[in-house]
Amino acid sequence: LQHGKHKLGNKLQYKKWYEFEKFCHDNDLISAYSVAIIVATILLNCNTDNKNLCKQWESLAVPSVSNTNETWENCYKLFQEVFPHLDQFNNLQSFMSQIGKFNINQRSQQLYFITSLLNHSCEPNVHFEINDKNDCKMFARADISIGDELSITYINPLHNVEIRQKELKQKYGFDCRCRRCETELQQINQTVK
Repeated sequence: LQHGKHKLGNKLQYKKWYEFEKFCHDNDLISAYSVAIIVATILLNCNTDNKNLCKQWESLAVPSVSNTNETWENCYKLFQEVFPHLDQFNNLQSFMSQIGKFNINQRSQQLYFITSLLNHSCEPNVHFEINDKNDCKMFARADISIGDELSITYINPLHNVEIRQKELKQKYGFDCRCRRCETELQQINQTVK
């Protein structure tokens, strides 16, 4: 993309791509770089007969994102310079929502659309593994009855409840109310009293 050998015309300013790419690399913003690659790929494919990728990306869950900082603001400005004509990225919040979308739906820097449908629990009933061919296989961690919701953990379940709550809030924008968290939070409240 940085060499101008693409079919996006003025939808992508390739001379700005290198600056954006370097900023992402220097600040370890893998998700921002990945979103930019996805956006470029979608722009190439959504105007063709192959609209499947666009539909798949749009179908992924989007977290509520509230925390930003100067690094993300600078990243967004560079992103805007690379993609100056994208209406769906008209403010920092919409950009951060797409970053959050990538973060909660990726596993090992790959998007797996089935696992993206699974919600979080600190006591998940499903575990998945990704092999060296990037195939995703799921395994039951507990008995699962017909109609039970399948859940995975978005974070390290070995951490204590305070660390889990903080990480879920910062990375995914929600307070976990799974049975395990509720029990552990009640125990802490009873100990404090």
